Amino acid sequence: MKVTTVTFKVPCEPVPDPDSNDGGTHSASRLPHSGLHGSPRTAVGGDVRSRWGWGSGLVPFGEGRANTQCQQRRWLTAWSWRRRVERALVRSGLGFRQWLILDATAALIATTGDAVSQGDVADYLGLNRMAVSRAMSGLDAKGLVSRGGPMSGPSWRIFMAEKGMNLLWDLAGDIESVSSPC
Repeated sequence: MKVTTVTFKVPCEPVPDPDSNDGGTHSASRLPHSGLHGSPRTAVGGDVRSRWGWGSGLVPFGEGRANTQCQQRRWLTAWSWRRRVERALVRSGLGFRQWLILDATAALIATTGDAVSQGDVADYLGLNRMAVSRAMSGLDAKGLVSRGGPMSGPSWRIFMAEKGMNLLWDLAGDIESVSSPC
């Protein structure tokens, strides 16, 4: 089965941080080492500029790092979302990775109209096949999925159990409420 990966365009501007007590944003000003934008901090062994070889063209902080800072903001936003989802999952007994894999499994089955392989789920999410296998084992033990004989090679054939679909349905509103618009 061919799996299509969907990429979402995320703006590279400071984004609201719902976990912040002061309503702050994820921005370069909150990243470690941000003090280097104004004046260099002194590190063990001397001035940071000489320690990092500034003047040699290497710019580890500040200007010339717009792409890096944009990706850092994306990472911070993703982690903030993950923490909110984990709080929403507490009563379900699922961890973030298990929920992510269960949700992706249901989405793939809905797309194909048939069972999917663990490998398909791993490819869809960009996760390690062993990590997906361990999570599927846990989901199977909880009765949320059913693993059948191999689809091809060593990869299990995965079906959604009614209990798993009901759990996803019950969690959908809570997960959506903690998710920011894309």
